[in-house]
Amino acid sequence: MYLGDGLTFVISGLFVMYTKSSYAYLQVLGGLTVLCCAYLMMTFPESPKFLYSKGRYDELKVSFETIKKWNRVKDEDANVDQLVQDLKDAKHGQANRQSSFFKDLKILYNSREHRRSLTAVVGLWIYAAFNYYLIGYYVKYFPGDVFVNFMTMTVAEVLAPITLRLVQGRWPIQMVYRNLQYGCAISAFLYILNQHYGWVSIVPALILLIRIFVKSLYSLGYYANGKLFPTLVKTSIFSLTNGVGRPFSALSTIVNEYTSHPGEIFLATSLLFSLLSPLFPSSDNTEQELDKIQEKSEAENKLNKTHST
Repeated sequence: MYLGDGLTFVISGLFVMYTKSSYAYLQVLGGLTVLCCAYLMMTFPESPKFLYSKGRYDELKVSFETIKKWNRVKDEDANVDQLVQDLKDAKHGQANRQSSFFKDLKILYNSREHRRSLTAVVGLWIYAAFNYYLIGYYVKYFPGDVFVNFMTMTVAEVLAPITLRLVQGRWPIQMVYRNLQYGCAISAFLYILNQHYGWVSIVPALILLIRIFVKSLYSLGYYANGKLFPTLVKTSIFSLTNGVGRPFSALSTIVNEYTSHPGEIFLATSLLFSLLSPLFPSSDNTEQELDKIQEKSEAENKLNKTHST
């Protein structure tokens, strides 16, 4: 997704830079790709997660079979009938556990580990949403060629998720977050120096550096949502973190119009939010470990209610 977003802007910029053609050609091309995507969406099978949540197991089996075919998975490596049966059994075992937003948050709050992770992820989303748009909108005020500056920024949109992918499998989220925050703080400091000394020639490199670190943190927010919490509550967690982060996106666009010191704000928030690093788990838990933590939290909650009565 990020690769496609970034390449769209890069291709559009190169088209205008090296041709005299009208934007109408790009609009036609964009319209054709939308029609192709619409057709492909109609041919895609429904999401297995959605079908499972609705108990539509016959359609779930068809969906799994289609996915298996597209990914060229051999029958001996994936028994769809057994998988669907296991999901039925799991659904039956969770019949009395209905997920809801406030109930999910209450369960997470009762677990110290999940409570710390939730605080850290909410902070990550606030920081990333604010600074992503603060720096993005302020690029128009950067010295140098504004076209080159924006092209550099879009190249960073492509490089950032690739950078994150290279490290997220090797380092736990805590280490990835800490190092990216340090990178943001260093790049903010360099930006402040550039404001004072006016090194116009290094502005594109500086934009590339800043954008890669900030965009990587933004992408890390999505990754952390899926990695740090049990499967049953992930939707609620995404609703909370995304909902909290979006107002700060709007706030940043207002702030950059009324401040002449975005670098100082960027540096201060980078140093402040780096303090959240210890709240992230030092090692990434597996799905099974996360589910056990949740089950333990629910059991402790029931026990506490029994004692109170």
